[in-house]
Order: sequence, then C-alpha cells, then structure tokens
Amino acid sequence: MDKKKLTSKTAHLMRILVGGYLIYTTYTLIEPIKESTGTEFFFFLAAAIVFFIIGVILIVISALALKNGNYLDG
Repeated sequence: MDKKKLTSKTAHLMRILVGGYLIYTTYTLIEPIKESTGTEFFFFLAAAIVFFIIGVILIVISALALKNGNYLDG
C-alpha cells in the first residue's frame, strides 16, 4: 500500500477518541431533545443523529485500519 495514503497509529487512536466523544455528545443531547418542542426539537434531533453517525463511522473505520495494520509505524 502507498505510504502517502496511510496515517499514523496515533491519528487512528485520536479518531476513535473523537468518535467516542461524538457518541457521548449524542447521549447528552437526549435530555434536551425530550424537553424541546417545535424547531428546537428537530434541531437537537438532527444534531444528535449526525453526531452519532459520524462518531460510529470514525470508530469503525479507524478500528478496522488498526486491526488490519493499515497505518504508519512512525
């Protein structure tokens, strides 16, 4: 594999942490979603869905890259 397309192990670990934080942020938005009405409800719901999807994608892609050894050793 071309080394220019690979990222470091640390970058993958940071992406996993960021993904976890986005999922945690989704969890903390549950209470405001329950309490909101109208436009606020849809805004919080949309933000929670986007944060969750991006968090899961970051975790899965980075975990698979680490598992398969697709990273720079530096």
